[in-house]
Amino acid sequence: MNNKVILLIFSVLFPLAAQATPYPEAQFYLGLMYCNGEGVKKDYTQAVRLFRKAAEQDHIYAQINLGLLYIKGLGVEQDAKQSVHFFRQAAEKNNAMGQYLLGLMYKRGTGVERDTEKALLWLEKSSRQGLSSALFVLSKMYRQGDRVTKNEAKAKDLALQSVSDTNRLLYAGITSLLINE
Repeated sequence: MNNKVILLIFSVLFPLAAQATPYPEAQFYLGLMYCNGEGVKKDYTQAVRLFRKAAEQDHIYAQINLGLLYIKGLGVEQDAKQSVHFFRQAAEKNNAMGQYLLGLMYKRGTGVERDTEKALLWLEKSSRQGLSSALFVLSKMYRQGDRVTKNEAKAKDLALQSVSDTNRLLYAGITSLLINE
């Protein structure tokens, strides 16, 4: 994206994010701009501030991004428990990525006590929505017997679902490129 377009986007989003009744979508996108250094100097503290404002208004992707920043300690002190808090907010709103990330936290025991049942619960919810990352993790768990009873048939089925989901995305992307030429 060229600088003029980025500045135009920033000039539209900034006033919306700062209004008395702010727009969480504007806060979220401004947060992304600060997080990625798009049109502004990269500033994780500003990104956290904006994501937090949007998250307080139930913006799911702001909640997920806050969780990721807390995990990495970018713009905030590293705090896995806070990551779990924000991932749970998104997961409980039936967001597949939030469910996947919360499932991983339970699987690894990061920010929460390791709990295979809760890990499976969240990973399976995410996989039922077709998130290929969740399907892949579950497949690997069943193939290796990683905290679950080894089940090659289930592992294979999950792996095939994961691959077919990825192929659909690739096909859609390629088709989009061909159509737009």
